[in-house]
Amino acid sequence: MYKQLEMNIRKIFPNLEWKKSKFIAAGWDHDILMLDHKFVARIPKNSDAKKRMQIDFCLLTYLQNKIDTDIPAAILKDDKTKIAIYKVVAGTAIAESRYKKLSASEKDKFAKNIAVFLSQIHKLPVADIRKCQVPIKSIVSQNREVKNNIRFVYSHLTQQEKTALNNFIISRKHLIKEIKQVLIHGDLSSDNVFVDKQSKNNLGIIDF
Repeated sequence: MYKQLEMNIRKIFPNLEWKKSKFIAAGWDHDILMLDHKFVARIPKNSDAKKRMQIDFCLLTYLQNKIDTDIPAAILKDDKTKIAIYKVVAGTAIAESRYKKLSASEKDKFAKNIAVFLSQIHKLPVADIRKCQVPIKSIVSQNREVKNNIRFVYSHLTQQEKTALNNFIISRKHLIKEIKQVLIHGDLSSDNVFVDKQSKNNLGIIDF
């Protein structure tokens, strides 16, 4: 399977120069190949992943030079197979064990860089983001879903807990009316956050 993926990529992107490849992961939606530690090939495995390729490619192209964080640079895509090639984000995923080994100053820099990243993507014009057909998540609908699901836990709660939960839902309903629409990452987990001591910014984010 791995060799077949390699052959397919060479055939689809004949002008992409690389010598060695490494099979990185087989996720539920993508297979990933690392090419010479310079490029990443994302191979979609289902129809939903194929639909998202165009969105991802468009968004990452738009975000280049608009945020300080190192993100995958969109390089090539094949509209038929929906395979896309991106520039590798340098560094190592910030697992909990790795984070604990950082010095106090390094942790402070990491926190500030995350804050800058979030601030920058939240300030981007929504009209520009919509051009990439980025899916819209309705927090109003999410709040309604939470309210509807409360009945499944009510029998396990004390009266005090029920009151607290009801007050939370009511307060949240009022608060979300004041929230404006912004771009979010959607999966800002330790697997998708990279730290690179060699780079100036020190922070990389993947898998929007």
